[in-house]
Order: sequence, then structure tokens, then C-alpha cells
Amino acid sequence: MRTTCRNLRLSAAVLLLSWALPLYSLTEEAKAQARIALVAEQERRYEDAYRIWAELLSRRNEADLGDEGYALVRSYIYHAAFKKVEEYGDDCARSLTWIEKGKRPGSPDYKNSYDVLYPVLLIAEGACAAQGGQYESAYDMLDAGRSELLKASPQDAAVFMPQADQYLAQVKEHAISEGDYITNKGVLQAWIGRVESRSNGFVVVRITYINKDLAGGLGLGEKSFSVNDCKPLGAISVDAALKGWKE
Repeated sequence: MRTTCRNLRLSAAVLLLSWALPLYSLTEEAKAQARIALVAEQERRYEDAYRIWAELLSRRNEADLGDEGYALVRSYIYHAAFKKVEEYGDDCARSLTWIEKGKRPGSPDYKNSYDVLYPVLLIAEGACAAQGGQYESAYDMLDAGRSELLKASPQDAAVFMPQADQYLAQVKEHAISEGDYITNKGVLQAWIGRVESRSNGFVVVRITYINKDLAGGLGLGEKSFSVNDCKPLGAISVDAALKGWKE
């Protein structure tokens, strides 16, 4: 399975955004820098644009930018970084550098149209993790990106949601997900259970078998575990077989 950033790039081509920067919210000095950055974007010099936007963002605690200006400039950082990811496409070694740069300002308030590109960067990161065979990490990244995408306006989110869902469906074929039978990591099998749900790096598991000597007081029923503490079931233990466990 090859999950890549390529289709995210194609989706961006049809994204309709109202992105005129309201320069009235900035001081004259900041306006001048913003205009230079906008020219760089129009000329597709996105690395230069990113550098200027990042310099502007560092003014958050200065009166010449303000909260509203900060949010606007932050959205342009997402855009410039995304355009570099779009440029590198399936070259994840390069794309990941720009994904990290785009993520630096943190999550947005989704008041600006380009804010939708923050969750798209998370989704692209998950696609790269899947391309490298890191399916459990990819699942969590894609899940986080999809959750963030739901915070954007429905019109903007609708452009990227189908691809996010497709990526996640592909990764689920290789990662621990709903309906799978799993067990604890390690050589000795303390419990077996069926995954009911997965979110934020944790799974809710319906425990259907326990080895009382190994389970440390764990009982049957639904329990929550970190994905990092679990593994696919594979072969069952002799104890489980003797107790007649089966799916």
C-alpha cells in the first residue's frame, strides 16, 4: 500500500479561498512586509514568503501586529509551507521539513480560509508515515488531522475530507483498528480483546480472555490501553487455547 501526498496536491488545485489579507489590521511597517510576502507568493517564491511571514509572526507581542494580524499571518505560514509540500509531492524527506515548519505556529482558530491547511499538513504527515511503513503512527496522525479538519468551515473541509478518509481507510488495513483482536505486548499473553474504538493513540478494548497470573487484577469487559502497549493477536497462548478462547 502506497499512501502519498500526491492527491492532497491535486485537491489544493480546486480549493476556493477568499484570502485577501486585510492589511488594515497591521501597522505600516508590517503592511510593507506583508506586501513583499504576497508578491513572493504570487511569484511562487514560497520559501521567501514563508521567511517573511515567520518574521512577522515573531511580532506577536508587539503592538504593530496584534491578535487579529497574528492570526492572519499564521494562516499564510500554513499556506506557504503547504505550497512547498505541494512542490515536493511524494518526496517525503523534503516534504516533512516543510510540514514541521508549517506546524510551528500551532493550531489555528479557523477564522481565516487558509487555516484549513493546518490539518492538511497533519494529514500529509500521516501520509508520509504510511509511505515509510509506520502505520500505527500514520493512523494517529491521520486521525488527528481529520479531527482538526472538522473544526474548519464545512465548505473548506469538504475539499480535503474525502482524501483524509481514503488515507485512513488504507492505513487501517495495516494498523490496529476497530474490530481487530489484539493482546498485550511482550512474550507472555496476559489478555486478549476486541478493539471497539481508537482515538488519540488509545484503544478501547473489550477483554474476552485474561490470564489471572499475568493480568494483575485486570478483569473482563471494556478497558482502555495505549496503542503502544498492544499488538495484533497472532497466535493465541496455550492457556487461552485450553480455556476454549476463540473469536
